[in-house]
Amino acid sequence: MTKKGDGMLRIGLLGAANIAARSIVQPAQRSGGAELAAEAARRPGAAAAYAAQHGVPAAYESYEALIADPEVDAVYVALPPTDHAQWGIRALEAGKHVLCEKTLAMNADEARSMVSVAERRGLVLMEALHDSYHPVQRHVAKRIEDGALGRSRGPRLSSA
Repeated sequence: MTKKGDGMLRIGLLGAANIAARSIVQPAQRSGGAELAAEAARRPGAAAAYAAQHGVPAAYESYEALIADPEVDAVYVALPPTDHAQWGIRALEAGKHVLCEKTLAMNADEARSMVSVAERRGLVLMEALHDSYHPVQRHVAKRIEDGALGRSRGPRLSSA
């Protein structure tokens, strides 16, 4: 992903969903390499209220305005799943990387369309499955690596 000259990845958030605080706001604040730069919501006043609550510098009352913001490098789509493909594709077409709340799309055709646009534009499209990146997951992986949790005793596969 490309970043601005100061090395920060500037993320725009589509939607004022409660899940976004845990899914993108707090992780961006902890990262040191990313910041939530803009918030957009369609309900009048919702974006401004969310931005004020979370210290986000820009608030928009349309998703189009956030996507058009040249200061935004990537867009986090925290909308209902029925809107993921439409707004993910619009952000990709505008040259923004996209991190999309799960599920990525409503069906395989929508997902293929999103992937096609991302590939054509040379951008990152990622579903927001945080388990692999969560600090607890890294801690457990390290403990397994160190042998601190014992050996795996998973099911044995039969050769039949």
